[in-house]
Amino acid sequence: AKIGYIDKNGKNTIDFKYDLAAHYYSDGLAFAKRGSHWGYIDKIGREIIAFKFDGATHFSEELAGVTRGTFKGYINNKGDEILPFKFAEVGPFKAGFARVALKTSHGLDEGYIDKNGEPYFRG
Repeated sequence: AKIGYIDKNGKNTIDFKYDLAAHYYSDGLAFAKRGSHWGYIDKIGREIIAFKFDGATHFSEELAGVTRGTFKGYINNKGDEILPFKFAEVGPFKAGFARVALKTSHGLDEGYIDKNGEPYFRG
């Protein structure tokens, strides 16, 4: 079964062609999966960010965590890489900070970063 979008009257607004899809957030974008890749669409179904990621999350404070291979990083609403794909885990930004984890020889090293990727403190 494929996923699409309908309006409150049940009218089809975006074709049912996605394998998974999220609801729209305040930025007007939804992440969706087509085949084995994730991308972002707007409310009329236009592909805003190419379906090239192995995982995706919603935007928070203008950045979204996405996965490429086994690493995660952050992109902006144009799909530009803002913070490098080096993290094992990424969380949403809140008040300018996001919880992240780096894989080390001892497991995961968790902490917080700001929007420039600077560590805030380790958790």
